[in-house]
Amino acid sequence: MQTTLGLSNISFGLNPAARVVLNSVFLDECVKAGLDSAIVHASKILPIARLDEEQVQVALDLIYDRRAEGYDPLQKLMALFEGATTQSLKAGRAEELAALPLDERLQRRIIDGEKKGLEADLDEALQIRPALEIVNNTLLEGMKVVGELFGSGQMQLPFVLQSAEVMKTAVAHLEPHMEKSDAEGKGTIVLATVRGDVHDIARTSSTSSCPTTATTSSTSASSSRSRRSSKRPSSTTPTSSACRVSS
Repeated sequence: MQTTLGLSNISFGLNPAARVVLNSVFLDECVKAGLDSAIVHASKILPIARLDEEQVQVALDLIYDRRAEGYDPLQKLMALFEGATTQSLKAGRAEELAALPLDERLQRRIIDGEKKGLEADLDEALQIRPALEIVNNTLLEGMKVVGELFGSGQMQLPFVLQSAEVMKTAVAHLEPHMEKSDAEGKGTIVLATVRGDVHDIARTSSTSSCPTTATTSSTSASSSRSRRSSKRPSSTTPTSSACRVSS
């Protein structure tokens, strides 16, 4: 049996900011319980990892009707979001982000898919260490967390794509600062993957930071294979989803 859920009815009538939290927590619980698909607008939810712990707990209490003497989770949720807006939620996250140490802040920008302030943070990091080190030791660590959150169901695909876009922007900003080494005598690394598939995200984002790396898309790989004899076996070489290089 396949199950599909119309998500937003759970929060109908609540403050828009409260709805985002309740929708997100309810979706997470449903997925854990075996939900196959949901009808939901991606802008009306957030990954659980981005939500305030108290807000998540109150939402869980409401979902599971954990009322107690002197405690009504619905009233508590409404009080938490009294006067709040979706914009104020974002502003609160921005303030929290600004208070973090630089490396952690850059990683959080990747994880949260937050471009605002990214270039200023990268410029600050460039005053301390080389561009390749920033990519390998900071940004790729953020993408690793994104992969873990996606794999565990705590981050939905639209947010993974946001993170990949921020990673791409960061690498593009750092690329002019990367040392250009003489490629003579070095071989060529060819990575083949599925263009547009979620598994392509980490490869596309990380390999763009490798000056001596050439990539081939699934389209060109397919064209090449089609010209071969059908009797001739093709070979594939598994590759890592991240490329670490040194200057």
